[in-house]
Amino acid sequence: MSRQPDIIVIETGGLALGSLGAYGCASAETPSFDRLASNSALFDSHYAASTDTREVETAHLGSAPSGTGPTLAEELAAAGYETVYLKQGDTGGEQRGFGFERVLRFPAGQKHLADTIEETALYGFFSTMADLVGGLDADGKPLFFWASTVGLEGVWDFPLEHRALFVEDEEDPEPYAGTTPPSIAFPFIRDRRGAVDEPLPDYDELCAAAESYAAGISLWDQGLEIFLAAWAGNRRYDNSCLVLTSPRGFPLGEHGVVGPAPEDRPLFYSEQFHLPLLISFPDKPAAAQRTNALTTPADLRESIAALAAGGSVPLRGLLDQSSDRGIPREYLLQKTGKCRGVITKDWILRAEEDTGGTLRRELYVLPDDRRQINDIARRCPDEAARLWGLLAK
Repeated sequence: MSRQPDIIVIETGGLALGSLGAYGCASAETPSFDRLASNSALFDSHYAASTDTREVETAHLGSAPSGTGPTLAEELAAAGYETVYLKQGDTGGEQRGFGFERVLRFPAGQKHLADTIEETALYGFFSTMADLVGGLDADGKPLFFWASTVGLEGVWDFPLEHRALFVEDEEDPEPYAGTTPPSIAFPFIRDRRGAVDEPLPDYDELCAAAESYAAGISLWDQGLEIFLAAWAGNRRYDNSCLVLTSPRGFPLGEHGVVGPAPEDRPLFYSEQFHLPLLISFPDKPAAAQRTNALTTPADLRESIAALAAGGSVPLRGLLDQSSDRGIPREYLLQKTGKCRGVITKDWILRAEEDTGGTLRRELYVLPDDRRQINDIARRCPDEAARLWGLLAK
């Protein structure tokens, strides 16, 4: 490369991996994301170490995994980059800039339905991104641009007419019409063994939430197209790295929860911490590249730092089968509250301590056997013991 590559990261809250076409979703079309994926690298086993988005944010943008030293933005600034952080919303009102030279705040969104797609918060966010990159000086400093939107965990202001497009059959219910993301908890089938008096979930309510979520994903994809068109029109596009990811997924009823989990019922399943990760590296491969190697947000941070410094990029090394760079790890450890987990390429072991101090262990085969009564831990005691040993150690 004749110059350091521009690095642009789009981080979208509540972006469920299973809702994107390139990851196998058939219920909602994401043509912009899928076209980008056809010439990019997709990481199929990208997991957060926690369902707490603040911890994921720190893993992405804070100091190196050792916990000391400069933030990621400070590292890139020292390497000659202009660093810009576009942030929509803040957790608890705290302003965390992570050492960026410019921090731009985008409004969280009006809590009322927009009349048109163009008036929605997601559309406005991507339009702001397009304006920022479309007019960049071709000979200016290399850019590190991190754009973080609350996405599908924010205001659902997309028009009712757009939501209605995702009602598949006449017998289906009308889409969820609220502006606050739905939060639904119901007795999951795993908790109803032998119980015949517990109410079944309202499937019309679940379907209505899924329809509106699909409408939001479609709107997100249209916003992405606006940004990609603006960025592709800049001469700096050919020497750039574009990353799409999320700090947390969005449950849609897989384990008894839709939307944010209640505080008294922690959710610690893959629909929340299994995240999409797409990287369009500067060399722009002619065809999609995929890897099932276990990766984390900390790996993304280290790869961005290495790319800016011209060093060996860990995530890129995982795609090169003939290279010994980025040797895949055997397992990942996770924790949130009283939940602990360990993930390998074949298994997920989930351990949770309830209010009475009783430890419940659940073992899942990958891909996660969602919506099923899970009794694998009892049927595979050797695997459960081996993975529990990793957690205990």
